[in-house]
Amino acid sequence: MLTRLRRKLVHIWEVLMKRMKRMKRMSQQYFHVDRAQSLQLGQVISLNRAKINNGASNAPDPALQAHFDKQFPAGVSRHGESYFLKAFWAVDATNNRHEIVFEYVRQAAFPQRPSRFTSFFVSKSLGDARAFGDKYRSHDANDNGLPYTIWEVEGEEVFTADMELISQHQANNFAVSYVAHQYWSGATIMPNPEWETFLKLPVRVVRLVERR
Repeated sequence: MLTRLRRKLVHIWEVLMKRMKRMKRMSQQYFHVDRAQSLQLGQVISLNRAKINNGASNAPDPALQAHFDKQFPAGVSRHGESYFLKAFWAVDATNNRHEIVFEYVRQAAFPQRPSRFTSFFVSKSLGDARAFGDKYRSHDANDNGLPYTIWEVEGEEVFTADMELISQHQANNFAVSYVAHQYWSGATIMPNPEWETFLKLPVRVVRLVERR
């Protein structure tokens, strides 16, 4: 009798906890800056299980495919495609190199954290989204600022970190290792941090907020 009652109470507690988590997610708004203007209302953004080709011949490469599948068996996000699969170090070298270093620091020291290569990045306030969009606005060949769009999205929040840590040039690899540990611990050493929140994919686009 006591065992049945205990099981029932545990079940009720679990249901209440799930409802509280759902209500918390619903009360928190998330805003994504779409610089590429590629999102659409109602779109569901998921991981992509990429097919890996040989860079020289463009033919399927079983060895590289096996390496990718071992690293990210469920696939990668758009960010992962850009900075893990397609990035060239000669272009935006600091960010590209830091991305892979930060990923291996995460795997080695913070495996409980979600990978940047499988996450979707958002701001928790419209003001922060506007500030990000204005600061990192894309430009055309004549250096004219291009428009961007802010969308409200729904998803499961899993982590928040200071993106300033990954974009700053460091004097040597030891310094990169240090700031990577700061990043994955959720701390910062920057005077003006720029907090980015990770959402777990899939994410749903629920509202067009504004075009700027």
